[in-house]
Amino acid sequence: MTVGAGWKDRRVDQSNNSGTPYGGRSREDYERLLLEKVSHEGLRLTLAFAGLFQLTHEMLKYAILDKVRGFYLKGFDDKGLLYDETAYQAQVLGPSTTAGRKANAFRGSFLWLVMHEAITAAEADRLDAIYEHRHELAHELGKFLVDVDHQPNVALFEDAASILRKIHRFWIDVELQAGGFFDPESGDLFDDVDAEEVTPLTLMLLQECVDAITEGIAEPNDE
Repeated sequence: MTVGAGWKDRRVDQSNNSGTPYGGRSREDYERLLLEKVSHEGLRLTLAFAGLFQLTHEMLKYAILDKVRGFYLKGFDDKGLLYDETAYQAQVLGPSTTAGRKANAFRGSFLWLVMHEAITAAEADRLDAIYEHRHELAHELGKFLVDVDHQPNVALFEDAASILRKIHRFWIDVELQAGGFFDPESGDLFDDVDAEEVTPLTLMLLQECVDAITEGIAEPNDE
């Protein structure tokens, strides 16, 4: 996922000295940062990022939760879809109950992806941080709009996009091994495509959203 330099430059140190006046800054520095944050551009970028992060998280949920569930689909009848519930319970829900925790389909699904080498254990751990930041942006958006010591985490978004791409490549490989990859854009079925060369429509949409947000942001060398 390509993120513009101007966007990346808006990263700040997430640590702060909230117990001291102006967070350990001079009054002048604090005032400058606050005015930048509540400017129309600052508010627009924060709101746009919050929406983009939510979109990326929903894409991850589908690629992790729904796609793993769909792996156990075995057919349908007049009542609806039929799944291999025994295997799903043993291979997905069961492993999520370690350390006395209740069964959790999302946790079990990304552990399943780790077991199948779609993502690493470190990336699975990163998904917890991604979920927590999504929760913050959804339920505590106000502080990101007006508090200079709370900035949207661009690094987490980049990690989310990278993990999403890896998972998509894994599912493309699964489809290829099952007989072929169907490209919904062209309507063609490919059986010899390289998963690395395929860009799913969801990732194309995500990149378009990033481009829409970063368009007009000044790059470091811009006059």
